[in-house]
Amino acid sequence: MAQVAAITASLKTLAGQAPDLHAVAYERTVTGNEPVDGQPWPPPGVEHHGNEHARELWHRLEHALRPMETSVRALEWAVGNLLSAGDTPEDIRGWREQIQRREFRDALHQQKLRAERGEYVPTRMVDQPDYPGTSTR
Repeated sequence: MAQVAAITASLKTLAGQAPDLHAVAYERTVTGNEPVDGQPWPPPGVEHHGNEHARELWHRLEHALRPMETSVRALEWAVGNLLSAGDTPEDIRGWREQIQRREFRDALHQQKLRAERGEYVPTRMVDQPDYPGTSTR
């Protein structure tokens, strides 16, 4: 898996450089008070924000990482499902997306409190399937 190792190395490098790239792209700077030969703009003492080329690189980085994050995480979940619990269909929620039981109980409790206070409580359109390993009947 040389490709994975190469991509991992590149991502580590980009992660280390990202704070500096963001600073160069967006931090406010003031040009020096002395004019420099061949520097028509900005004139001395003018405040400006970041470097246009750095901003372009930042946006390219964001644009490239979004779809990659989604596909790599989906593959991670699929491989995790296969190696931990056997083969599962791809359309099932990833194993890390399922909330913990305590979080579910807390959400139901907060929903009940909202109903008691007269705040908006969403109504179900259809019944939800049972949580694996439990029965509500």
